Amino acid sequence: MAKKLLRRKAATADKQTVNFMNIIFTVIVGAIALGAGLFGIFTDIKDISTLALIAGNVILAIAVVEFINMLRTGHKGSEFVFSLMRAGTGVLIAVLLIINYNQNMTWPLVLLSIYAIGRGILDVLTALLFKKDKTEKTMWIFCGGAGCILGIITLNAGGFADKTAFFRIFCTYLAAYGITALISSAYVLKAKK
Repeated sequence: MAKKLLRRKAATADKQTVNFMNIIFTVIVGAIALGAGLFGIFTDIKDISTLALIAGNVILAIAVVEFINMLRTGHKGSEFVFSLMRAGTGVLIAVLLIINYNQNMTWPLVLLSIYAIGRGILDVLTALLFKKDKTEKTMWIFCGGAGCILGIITLNAGGFADKTAFFRIFCTYLAAYGITALISSAYVLKAKK
């Protein structure tokens, strides 16, 4: 009887540690996204190649943190597939942006749009399938919807006179994603107490 109780307490402690580590990783991703988003919105850099290189490095940093968290948690089944898709897509888009940063404006525009739309869809699906708390689920659905909308706007931003407008629109999504991740982390941490 006592052994069962001790095993149950140990399993609960392990689960709480995993949840706390997930919160830490979400805060790291949120801070990277928010910092990069605000930098991109308010920067004076006008060179498209430099902006594409910055975006590629930011997306790569986010994908690496998510990939480490995915390996650490050892998700199984469809949650693993969603985590792998999120991290893998980020790495692929980032590498394409970094390798081809010297291309014309269309290439980074399309890649950033694909990233924002794909990430938005994955955020919505993850919220619907894996988030149990209604408030957290709603936050991630709105964030995913914003990603899809801003990704579509980014794709259509090529006609703007200011050729860096697409980067600022994409950075608005990054900032929104970062804010959502930080608020979600604070909410989950508060709910755990």
